[in-house]
Amino acid sequence: MPQPNRREFLHRSLAAAALTGLDANISSAADAASSARSSPAPIVRWPEHRLRFLDLKELADFRGLKRVLVQGEKDPANPVLPLGGPAEWDHAQAYNYGLVRYDPAMKKYRNWYVGTDGRSWRGAGRITWRTGYAESADGYHWDKPRLGLFEYEGSKDNNIVWPNHVNAILVDDEESDANRRYKMATWDGSGLSMGYSPDGIHWTQSPRQAWGWPMAKQPSDPVQKMTLEARCLLRDPYETDPARRFKMYGQVTYGGSYAWPGVRMFGMVYSADGETWHKEEHNPLMSPADGSEDEIHIADVWLYEGWYVCLYEYAWFHPVTGFFTCDIRLAVSRDGVHFERIQNDVPLVPRGEPGAWDSGMVMTSNAPIVSDDEILFFYSANNDKYDYFNRTGKSESAARDPRRTGRVKWRRDGLTCLRVSPPYLERGEFVTYPAPTGALRGKRLLVNATGLEQSGSSVRAELQSADGKPLAGFSLDDSISPTNSGTSQPLRFKGREDLSEVSVDQVRLRVELRGRATRLYSIRFG
Repeated sequence: MPQPNRREFLHRSLAAAALTGLDANISSAADAASSARSSPAPIVRWPEHRLRFLDLKELADFRGLKRVLVQGEKDPANPVLPLGGPAEWDHAQAYNYGLVRYDPAMKKYRNWYVGTDGRSWRGAGRITWRTGYAESADGYHWDKPRLGLFEYEGSKDNNIVWPNHVNAILVDDEESDANRRYKMATWDGSGLSMGYSPDGIHWTQSPRQAWGWPMAKQPSDPVQKMTLEARCLLRDPYETDPARRFKMYGQVTYGGSYAWPGVRMFGMVYSADGETWHKEEHNPLMSPADGSEDEIHIADVWLYEGWYVCLYEYAWFHPVTGFFTCDIRLAVSRDGVHFERIQNDVPLVPRGEPGAWDSGMVMTSNAPIVSDDEILFFYSANNDKYDYFNRTGKSESAARDPRRTGRVKWRRDGLTCLRVSPPYLERGEFVTYPAPTGALRGKRLLVNATGLEQSGSSVRAELQSADGKPLAGFSLDDSISPTNSGTSQPLRFKGREDLSEVSVDQVRLRVELRGRATRLYSIRFG
C-alpha cells in the first residue's frame, strides 16, 4: 500500500489532533491578564521568587501596559564551536544537542555536542552521528580533549564520548549513586535508551529501552504508541508526586516513526527512577492543531524559579522553496503539563539574514546558563540551503546541512518585559494579588529595568494592604524611581532604607511605568 506524502499526512494528523479537544492557549498579554482577573487568586510566588512577566498570573489588574517578548542578542563571534578537521568525525556538523553547562568547580564550560563526518546517514546503513565532548574557559575558545574511548577510522585519538546520538544530558546533583550522577537519553537506532556516568566522560548504557515505538527491547511502558525524540531530561524539584520525579520533554508523533514521520508535536514522559518511563496522559502538550505553526520540531523545558519555560522550535514549510525551517519561540507553564505560548508571532531566537550561517533552521539546546545579570544560551543552526525532505538515495550527505553552534543572550529575567502601550499613553500600571509579607521585611525593592535615563521615564511602586489601601509611607507619592538602567536597581521610599516598617500580614504591590523608553523585566525583594 503506498504511503501518504507529507502534505496528506500533515492534514490527517492535524485533524486527529484537533479531535483531542485541546484547550486553546492564551496568546496575548491582555488575554492573560483578563484570565488572571476573572479566576480565583493563583498560588503567588513572590516575594519568595522574582516577579516576572511571563504568564502574568500574579497580576490582579493590568492597564496601559503590554507584555512583549524580547529577542535574544546573538553574539557577533558566532558560530563559536569549531568544526573538526577534514579527517575528523565532526568536520561536517558540530551542534548542541546534549548540554552546555558551566562547572564552577572546574571553572569551565562543559559541552556535550553531536557531530558527523557528513557521510550518508540513511542509505549506507551505518551510524555517522556521534557525541563529542569539549571544554572552554570562556565559552568562545573550545578544547576538544583526546580521550581515547571510541574508534573513528581506525583511531581512538579523538574526543568522542559516545558512539551514537545523545538526545539530552542531566547533571543530577541529588543522585546518591556517584556512578549515575550524569544521566543521558541517547538514540539507539530504534528508540531512546538511558546512559549513566560518574564524570560525564565514561558512560554505561542501560540494557532496557526507555522509549521507542515499535519496541526493539523490553518496553518501559507497554502502551506507548507514541514516538518520542527527547530534547530535555530533568529532575523536577517542583513535582510533589514521586512517581513523576524525572521528566523527558521533546518531539512526539502518533502513528509515525523515523521511517514514516508524522506531524511533530510537543510532549512529555515521566519516571520515578529515571529508568522506567510512562506517557503523560495530556500528550500532546502543544500541537499545531492549537497553534499557527506547521509542526513543533524539538522543544526544551527549563526550570526557572517556579516556572517551566519551554523554548520550542516553531516549524513551517517555506511557501516558495518548500524547505522545512524553524526558529525558537517561547511557552511557559506552572505545572509542567499545561503550556501557554507567549506572543508566538515573534521568534525568541530568529533566523539570520539570507546567506548567514543560521539563516535556515534555528534549533534549541538544553537549558540556558543563568547568572546574576545574564541568561546565556547555546543554540544550533544551519544555513538556508537546508533541504531535508528532498534528500534521496545513498549519495545524500550531511555536508548539505552544516549545523553549527552559536551563543545568544538576554539580561537576567529578560525573555519578556512590560512597556507602556498604546504609545499615546503616558503611563500604565499593574497591581498584584496579595502575598505574605514575611519574606520581604528588612529587604529592599529591586527593579530590573532599562530606559530610566530618558526624560520622563520612571518606575514607581506602592505597597498596599490586602484590601487595596496604600500603606502609610509606602504610597506611590513616597516612591523614588531609580534613574539608571540595571538588573538590580533599588526603588526607595522617602525616609526609608528598606521595608522593615511594613506591619501587615499580606501586601499587594502596585507598580507604575512612565515613558515610552521604559522597559520593566522583573521586580524582586533583596
